[in-house]
Amino acid sequence: MHTNTKQQALYDYSCYPSREQWNYDNTTEEKAAVIKTYNNPIVYIELSWNNLHCETFYSFIHEVCSCETNKDSAWTITNDTQSTIPHFYLGPPDYVKEDLRRILAEFNTTSCGPIYFGKPSVTPQLTIVTTRYGRDFTCVDNATSCEHLRDPRSIYICHDEAPSFEGDNASSIYWLTPLHSRYILPTFFPPTIVQQSLSKDVNKPIPRNPVFLVTGSFWDGRKRSTKSLIPLLKGTRQYNYTIKFLGGDPFNSDSNRNFKDYLNTTFAMYDNPDYEHKIELVTKTDAYEFMQHVADADVILPLVDNTNLNASWGYRKGKKLTSSVTWSLGFRKKMVLFQQLAHIYGVLEKNDNDNSSYWVYNEEEDSFLNAFRNCLEYFGSTKVQ
Repeated sequence: MHTNTKQQALYDYSCYPSREQWNYDNTTEEKAAVIKTYNNPIVYIELSWNNLHCETFYSFIHEVCSCETNKDSAWTITNDTQSTIPHFYLGPPDYVKEDLRRILAEFNTTSCGPIYFGKPSVTPQLTIVTTRYGRDFTCVDNATSCEHLRDPRSIYICHDEAPSFEGDNASSIYWLTPLHSRYILPTFFPPTIVQQSLSKDVNKPIPRNPVFLVTGSFWDGRKRSTKSLIPLLKGTRQYNYTIKFLGGDPFNSDSNRNFKDYLNTTFAMYDNPDYEHKIELVTKTDAYEFMQHVADADVILPLVDNTNLNASWGYRKGKKLTSSVTWSLGFRKKMVLFQQLAHIYGVLEKNDNDNSSYWVYNEEEDSFLNAFRNCLEYFGSTKVQ
């Protein structure tokens, strides 16, 4: 069984009362502490650290709100959607930083129920623990100590492999890629922000010089195959485009310095004349700024290939989430991505008979270069004078 968050900018929460009917003042924590809940179900989204994995939270709220009848029962908290609405709480409140609050305030304008910051004062019908790893689950199969992993009042989101818990003995555990027995794809983002991005994309002229975006941890070359760009840069020297690396920690100057030093070392050491004007490092972004950079990009470059996709320290053959792919799917961004990764996430290569915009490459020499060049040709990238 799995639950699949659809790639959609629009949404359908019509099975719940309209927002005009409940119309809570849902922007203050004081309101959250005293609001009369009546029979409305409570969902507590429990963070593990400051904004940690916050890009997945919107999909959790959306899946609870979804009116689809075939979704997993774990995400259905009421059968009386005509007269009750879910109330969502995110906490502990110290872990929900201002940038995330800003995004959630925007999401609060379209969600099926109000979103608050803090821990609910009553026992929630559902608690979603947003960050767990295989090492966090310690119990003997079907023993009493495993009962909490089958509790319908809890969902545990696991961010790595835990093969012994894939069965019904731990039905409350969900993963974030399709290669697991239970999963949710975190491809849903606040609809108003996604729609703004889509509207901008429609109005962008073609031909144009595209902006490619690389997200995530790349300073050690493990999560992102950064060096794969070196022959690509040389092979597309005649085109104009920009590759933005989006990373760093807004609260950690050492992190940002590591990112900058790594890029300088990776590209400058090869005496690449395109480094200076085609590679751009964007550091110290918070959650809101990060989302805006994704929204403004033309193409996402996951930079995941056979060097890191199948490695135990990498994405473990697709068992670990490649978040750049889910960001791209959620914002309907074009991608140039590795064939095996495309198969895992159900991404089809662009062709003349469909309107998808994904360019897929394999392990063959120049395959990445050719896919990237085809993408540049699609945009009509101008030639360097």
